Amino acid sequence: MEDIRNPLVEKKSQLQEAVDCLWQSPYYLWITLCIKFTSFAAFSVIAVCSSLYLTNIHHFSERETGLIFASFGLMIGIYSVCLSNLAKILGIRKTMILGNIMGCIGYSLVLTTENRYWQFVFILIFLMFAISINLTNTKLGVKYYTYPKSRSLAYTLYYIVFFVAAGFASGGVDILYTLYDEGPELYKIIFSFGLCLYIITLILSLFLREIDLENTEDIEIIFIMPSREVIKLKRFWKFVLLVLLMLIVKSVYFHLSGTLPLYMDRTIENGKHFGLMMVIHQIILLIATPIFTYLVFYMDKYSIIILGSFFTTASPLALYYENSYLGITFMIILISLGESIYAPRLVDYTIEIAPKGAEAIFLGIAAVTNSLPLIITGISSGFLMENYCTKDGSKDECHNVWVWVSGYSLIAVFVLFALRKYIEDKPYA
Repeated sequence: MEDIRNPLVEKKSQLQEAVDCLWQSPYYLWITLCIKFTSFAAFSVIAVCSSLYLTNIHHFSERETGLIFASFGLMIGIYSVCLSNLAKILGIRKTMILGNIMGCIGYSLVLTTENRYWQFVFILIFLMFAISINLTNTKLGVKYYTYPKSRSLAYTLYYIVFFVAAGFASGGVDILYTLYDEGPELYKIIFSFGLCLYIITLILSLFLREIDLENTEDIEIIFIMPSREVIKLKRFWKFVLLVLLMLIVKSVYFHLSGTLPLYMDRTIENGKHFGLMMVIHQIILLIATPIFTYLVFYMDKYSIIILGSFFTTASPLALYYENSYLGITFMIILISLGESIYAPRLVDYTIEIAPKGAEAIFLGIAAVTNSLPLIITGISSGFLMENYCTKDGSKDECHNVWVWVSGYSLIAVFVLFALRKYIEDKPYA
């Protein structure tokens, strides 16, 4: 059994070796991937319908809805960083159980509470806690439950599960919108769907086993580098700069759930089928992610991140030229290609450059790319929709929403490229 502390798969590694090694991974790798599926699907349920729920049911303004969406990202980011070492203290299994109990409590309270402000508080405290725990610790589980030669493939598989989960939730929500009239009862059904997913996640967590140390020679794998030591490292601050730029890039992805549903509802006839568009998005990701995994054998991780980021940030320009389902589909194709290229490799890159003992901290920082971009998305969505695409106003300038989204995010990609020699780090020895 190979030492699981070695570096990730290198260019010289053969694909067949990586696949064979992946199949030899401990069985709790597959439990971790199942947990990823159900937990992210549970989060996607509320993420996909939140903008319409907040505006059409609770009558928040576009700007208020955007700020609420932003607060979700802020809370996940705070939880992700503050609780990044929790698994090293409690163990992955106990941490997962705790997080999924919080998810069940959160959905239960939302279902039994009518007051919109209390619902917001419960989502913020309980559901955002649950998703932050799962975002960080499922990645950590993949790192510990795989071998070096298979780790890039494992993270590719991880993101395939991630994409399928989002597509599953989006498709389920789309079907419910088709079967039921929009109203409070519809959203009770949707939230019940989310609760069921978290109950399944909790049950799966009970079968997760702690990291098996019997095949390691020492205890270095569970060594925790103190945070005060980590922040003294130059590579830590270089990595923080990379993550800050990736927050801007990733915010484009969250516009699919934060802005696109409202945009389609207001500008496109029969525009309720945003869930179908998200399903198409996930199908493309499912196909493209394994294909683009081959890039790790020919390009370094940083270059792959830049390439994928460019596709993602350029994608919204499609709606400037074609404001229809066709234009949305073309945007979905481009953003899907971008995500499939860079998202799995960002995790690879994080693991490669993280010092031993600081992996959880670096993964916690990287995890904010799945949360803090919601702040950028929420603020920009509320501002842009209020100025260019209001519910009762003219729709002639709605396409400008996407011009601004693409514009500010392309700047981040340019900085990633121009300052590469100052940001990029080599794998930790």
